[in-house]
Amino acid sequence: MNALAPVSVKTSNSTEVDASSEWINFAIQGCFYTVFGFFGIFFNILGLYTLIFTSQLHSRRYLTIWYGSINDAFTSCCFIYLGVWHLKQCVDHCLPEYMTCCANQALLQFVADNSLHLTSLMTIDRSLAICHSEIYKKFSSWFTQLLLLAILYSISVWQVMLIVRGQSAQTKNFVFCDSAICMERNEIDAVFFFFNIFLCITFVLTNIFTHRYMTRRLTRYMQGNFAHLSAIQMLAERRHLSVLLISSTVMLLSQLTGRGLVFLEFFLKNKYWLVASRIFFRLTISIVTACQIFLYCGLYDPFRDAVVAVLRQKNNVVNRENGMLKLMLLSPNTTSLVQPMDQTIIQSSESRIERNSWEESSFQMLTQIIWCHY
Repeated sequence: MNALAPVSVKTSNSTEVDASSEWINFAIQGCFYTVFGFFGIFFNILGLYTLIFTSQLHSRRYLTIWYGSINDAFTSCCFIYLGVWHLKQCVDHCLPEYMTCCANQALLQFVADNSLHLTSLMTIDRSLAICHSEIYKKFSSWFTQLLLLAILYSISVWQVMLIVRGQSAQTKNFVFCDSAICMERNEIDAVFFFFNIFLCITFVLTNIFTHRYMTRRLTRYMQGNFAHLSAIQMLAERRHLSVLLISSTVMLLSQLTGRGLVFLEFFLKNKYWLVASRIFFRLTISIVTACQIFLYCGLYDPFRDAVVAVLRQKNNVVNRENGMLKLMLLSPNTTSLVQPMDQTIIQSSESRIERNSWEESSFQMLTQIIWCHY
């Protein structure tokens, strides 16, 4: 009996240490959820400010952006609630109830899936707009986007119902609150897991393909025998798209990394991997969503406005049938955006004039306009 006493004391001490570490882990989760929730609210306010003051309230193309802003605000509020709930449990030193824990985990799963599906919808939106403009006209309708959102929401709700209706595999008094407590690992859970990973990989590859498509299309414009004005717009679109695809790819890679950590947690049976995945996932949601809003409304419109100003105000047209040449006169606010393409237009125009002596009068007019411009 005396020999067994130290063992029991050691076991009791280790249990107390484990319980203490669990409460510390619970408090750390609450702090991170609260901080990132407030960060999300901050970036969401900046995004809404950009939306309102860029006069895009009536555009149907920005349905995904409005949905993203609302979804991110809802996600941030949910994380603030979860953080406060975690901290309250630690302060009161009160074990969470089973139904409360499962409800919170269902809420967390819902907002996480919505963020992934939102990024996927934005990726489809931009890829169709760039590569298949005719299909995009149909896709950009309210009905099509709302139908896709309804499908994605139904998938999220299905996963939530699996958590809510699941049976507990542990006792109802526990410290660590996790979705594994509320839902058994089964085939349906594996299907959802690999479905989300498939979405991440698919849309990362879609971003890469779209960027390559833009690069090749712009190269064909630049290497042609003419300098078409749409090449200026393509150059501006490429600058906008490059940053947009980077932010979207970072978002999807963060999703993929977070689910990879969950995958490691499933095999290694280490719950700290799951905590790390949630923290890493929340770290990127609001920042990237705000960046996408800035890119759609803050950068895209100035690029397009520069092209429209050149087309409408200066009537920049190269007419080959009549041999008439008119050179674009750049306004000061658009010089930095289209000056490289302007030089291409000037050089190609001069080469045509030198090869055709009958355009000597046009060459004199071109020289005068250039001197007046510079």
